[in-house]
Amino acid sequence: MSAISDFPIELLKFIASDLPTIHDVLSFCLVSHNFHDSVHCDQFVFRVLFLRTYDPPREPHEYDYTTSFRRRHTNAHEEDVLRDMILDARPVRDPPLSIATSPNIVHLSRILANRDTPPELEGLLFPLQFLPNISMNTSKDIPRGSSLEFQSNAFQPSILREYLNRTDEIAKQFAEQLDPQSQERFSVFGAQARSHLEPYEFPNFWEGDGRGPVPKRWYGGYFHCMPFPTWTQRLRLIDMKLKFSPQGVFSSSGADVAQFTISRGKIGAVGADGRRRVNWLKDYGTYHWRYEGVMEYGNQRIIGVWGSPGPNETLLGWNGYGIFMFWAVPEDAPDLAGRG
Repeated sequence: MSAISDFPIELLKFIASDLPTIHDVLSFCLVSHNFHDSVHCDQFVFRVLFLRTYDPPREPHEYDYTTSFRRRHTNAHEEDVLRDMILDARPVRDPPLSIATSPNIVHLSRILANRDTPPELEGLLFPLQFLPNISMNTSKDIPRGSSLEFQSNAFQPSILREYLNRTDEIAKQFAEQLDPQSQERFSVFGAQARSHLEPYEFPNFWEGDGRGPVPKRWYGGYFHCMPFPTWTQRLRLIDMKLKFSPQGVFSSSGADVAQFTISRGKIGAVGADGRRRVNWLKDYGTYHWRYEGVMEYGNQRIIGVWGSPGPNETLLGWNGYGIFMFWAVPEDAPDLAGRG
C-alpha cells in the first residue's frame, strides 16, 4: 500500500483545500516536499481558501489569490488591504428586512472593532458603526455642545462651494446624531432616529455589486448651518419615496417643518470619482430651497448642501443654508409616519 505522501499531487491538492484553516494548510506543507509542492505548485488551494473565507474579487481575471489571501491573513490592518476588502464586498440582505452583510463585512467588523479607522477610509467604512457590537472611532472630530454651537460653528458658507471635497466631514455630523451611544440629545432628528429606526434602517453598505438601479426609498434629514434654534428643534427624520419620469427626472413629497414637494430631481452619470451628482428643488409653497449633492458608495448614500437658488443653478446662503444626508432603505420598510 502506498504511503499518503506518495499520493498524486492532484489528490493532495484536494485534500489540502478541504482543510478548515490556513494554519492546517501550513502544517500540511511541512509534512513533506510532495505536500508542500501540492499547495504551492499553483493557486488551486489558495483560491479555494480565499473564496471560502472572503467575497469573490471584483476583478477575478488573473487574480493573485495566494498573495491576497496571505496579505489579508498577516497584514489585515494595512490601509491598502482594508480598502481592497471594502471594494470587494458584496453585501446582501437575507432576509430582505435585515442588515446587509457579507464575509468581507464580517471580517472588517472584527478587524476594526478595537482600533481607530484609517482617516482615508472613513467614508467607505461609515456604515460599519451601525452594526451591532461595533464601536468605531469615526466621529472624533465632531463639534460637541448645544444646538446653537453646532449650527453656527460647524460649517461656514464656503461649504456651498466645497462640499464635493467634504462629504466625509458632513457624514460625521449625521453619524453623531444617529449613534445610539451619543450623548447629544438636542436634535429631534437624532432622537427620532435612535428611538424609531430598526437596525436595518440605519445607513448601510451597498447591496450587490453597486451597479444596480438607483433606490427609490430613502431616509434622511438636514441641519441648518445658521442659528435657527426654533427650526432646529422642529426638524424631523424624513422618509422620501422617489418617483421617476420616463426622462429620468424624479419627484417626491413629504413633511418636516411643513408639507413640501420635491421636483426637478436629476441624477447624473457616474463620474471619474465613482460618484453621481444629484440636485432637486424642495418647495414649501411660499418658499423653496435648492439641494445639491453626490450619490456615492454603491448608490446607497446622498450627501450634500442646500441653500437659496441662485442664477445659473448656483446656491446662495443669504437666507439660510445647511447640510443634508439621505441613505437608501428597503422599499418595503414600514412607513415612518405613525411610529410615534
